[in-house]
Amino acid sequence: VGDPMGKKVLRLDPAAKKPVAAIKTGNTQNTACADGFVAAANYAEGSVVFIDPKENKVTGEVKTGKNQAAIALGHGAVWTASGHENMVYRIDQASRAVTAISVAKPGKIAVTQ
Repeated sequence: VGDPMGKKVLRLDPAAKKPVAAIKTGNTQNTACADGFVAAANYAEGSVVFIDPKENKVTGEVKTGKNQAAIALGHGAVWTASGHENMVYRIDQASRAVTAISVAKPGKIAVTQ
């Protein structure tokens, strides 16, 4: 769960119904996770932060566009949408290479298999 005021992502224990870890990430409002992979959109800084969920630590950061409205995972990539820049960014999970795709007014984003 993103906590932009505390500039961290909280890892929650659903059974205990409470946070079990706080990972400093910057101004992250949106997070996505799948298959043991976690990414968070760093809204103000215009980046995506990669988190190791086993170690509860940031493992890398990639610059994208600012003001990302959404983030999703799928097809071996992290996808973010920046409505302010009219762009969707695809970040390859393995190489972390960024591809910018021009899209008119992107908002929420989902990736299907």
